[in-house]
Amino acid sequence: MRQHFAQSGRASLSLFFVFMIIAVVSMALAVRLPQVQSTLDTVVSAQMSPSPNPLNFKTKFVSFEPLRSLTTAQAQSSIRSFLGGQNVRAIYPVDVYTLKFEVTVEDGSYSPITAQVFVPKSETPGEHFPLFVYAAGTTGLDDRCSPLKENQSRPSFGNYINQMVTQASQGFVVVLPNYEGFDNPDRIHYYFNSDLEARVLLGVSREVLNARQTRSLPIQPNTLFFGGYSQGGHASFAAADYVSKYTPELKISGIIGHGPTTNIYELLKDNPNLAPYLMYAYQAYYDDFKPEELLTTRELERLGRAKDLCVDQAFQYNSTSQRMTYNADFLAALLNNTVKEKYPAAAERMDENSSGTQYEGIPTLIVQGDRDPIVTIEFQKQFADQLCENNVPVTFAEYKGLDHFQSRMRSFTDTNFWIREIVNGQQVNKMCN
Repeated sequence: MRQHFAQSGRASLSLFFVFMIIAVVSMALAVRLPQVQSTLDTVVSAQMSPSPNPLNFKTKFVSFEPLRSLTTAQAQSSIRSFLGGQNVRAIYPVDVYTLKFEVTVEDGSYSPITAQVFVPKSETPGEHFPLFVYAAGTTGLDDRCSPLKENQSRPSFGNYINQMVTQASQGFVVVLPNYEGFDNPDRIHYYFNSDLEARVLLGVSREVLNARQTRSLPIQPNTLFFGGYSQGGHASFAAADYVSKYTPELKISGIIGHGPTTNIYELLKDNPNLAPYLMYAYQAYYDDFKPEELLTTRELERLGRAKDLCVDQAFQYNSTSQRMTYNADFLAALLNNTVKEKYPAAAERMDENSSGTQYEGIPTLIVQGDRDPIVTIEFQKQFADQLCENNVPVTFAEYKGLDHFQSRMRSFTDTNFWIREIVNGQQVNKMCN
């Protein structure tokens, strides 16, 4: 039986326009398709990576340094920014730290990762708090678009820093990492790559829990929750998929998806304006992924710009039209669910990067607005049913009248309540029989 948290409310995510210079694609070749291919080759030549090898996973601690301290009044300012008029009060001041570590990637080399750790400051000796590792939604591919570089006074990416301060002020040790590639000048963020997302979330959890410099953090023993918004939901489910392979010593207490985008086919169907990110990143990462087989000529000519547009700009610049983004053959295959037959190489990469399909037994909360245009309520219910079939205990929280952005904010109190029920060993409401 599904549980529905019926709520109404308004929350808006302000997007601000940022003027930028966009590189002009190369011209003057007489034949149009060779011109496009030449542009694509130039775009990805410096970014090519070998195919992923998930057998090698290591982390290396670098540093853990204090960044700033926030009073309860300052934390309350973050609450107002993130939650608007909701009646939530800051309980704890918050100390913020910067954690730097390295994680191995597909070829066995190390790549640097930066994370921020938000720690409630308690006056009660010995008080400890659940560990909540959170993954951001789509922000872009280039380092300047990383979640930790968002201007906190202009929440143009997703208001993640204010969200983390809000969460910590309620009694959680919260970790927000950049995705792999953001902090590496030799790489980009390889968008919707399940393996790399999992490496980051599992790696940062290992370092927070085990590094000598972080052992004094007031983390409640045997608590580790992964959460994420949109793409971050994809990353959280990827961590659940890979935990037994990479970090079997970690026991995940729960998975939270705020409008999680877990399926690559659905992402492309519902969000043509985000397709350039995925096409650019997948061609840069996989030798056999060919955007020229999938996109219109117009989109191919513009594809190089995907690297430079942060998400606030992408929503303004990229087309929301399926027909203007995908060529007729690929669009037909996408809509008729025949991509695997028509485009087997592309389908293989999409399948291996759809997350949430390989784990069982971990309590899972899915938060979904019924007016979400990014991930539809119909798909999300199908995904929840699939999890149930995989022996995953699912709580499905549907919010009436809310969209993709609003449900994350409006579910804040319910999400915290669900986590605390798990921590306290209580039974949570589940839709699975």
